[in-house]
Amino acid sequence: MKIKCLMIDHDDTAVNSTELINYPCYVEFMKKYYSDKPILTIEMWYEVLWNIGLVEYYKTEVGLTDEMLQFEHSYWKKYISEKPRPPFFDGFIDLLKRFKEQGGIVAVVSFSSKEVILKHYNEATNGEFIPDEIFGYQHGHPEFSKPNTYPIEQLIKKYGFKPEEMVMVDDMKEGLIMASRVKGVKSIGVQYSEGHGKTIDQMKEYCDFIAYKVSDIAEFIGLTSEE
Repeated sequence: MKIKCLMIDHDDTAVNSTELINYPCYVEFMKKYYSDKPILTIEMWYEVLWNIGLVEYYKTEVGLTDEMLQFEHSYWKKYISEKPRPPFFDGFIDLLKRFKEQGGIVAVVSFSSKEVILKHYNEATNGEFIPDEIFGYQHGHPEFSKPNTYPIEQLIKKYGFKPEEMVMVDDMKEGLIMASRVKGVKSIGVQYSEGHGKTIDQMKEYCDFIAYKVSDIAEFIGLTSEE
């Protein structure tokens, strides 16, 4: 196994959060408060996330004020607190376990909070699998988040990896851009979440490989099969 460090995004890369949580929440919010505005399909939703981001969409396309943006965020937090946590994609935890068993280091690099990510892994595995490192979003410190290279730099500093031994896996361009900023680091764009299809051509410009199913990741990183 040439790859020694697997950096992974969380939402829609590890867990199926948009299809089951974030997109339904958006639809409900729009129907309640902006019923006069067109509602994006899930395919259009992913295009918006890829191209301009959700906040910019709400401000420019829907017309939310700063006050309503804060309300929408509170609405989303309440919504997700009342729903079951989104499941990991089939085979994803097994892939990570196999990678660690063969000597690899797993690092989550996400815009989700470290607390939320830890809860997801603890609940899904009964505490049996926790990533080695978690770089979650730190409010007020964007320099610590992708697309900035801080996570890669810290991993190299701590573990002594060569860039060629590292790969980033993400469904959005921020993680792929982060990888491209450190020469030698590879990147995998994922397209196995429902609705991603329209971003394929754009994604190809940012990554070394596209995974259409979880097992494609194992193939790219040279993970040997279970005996």
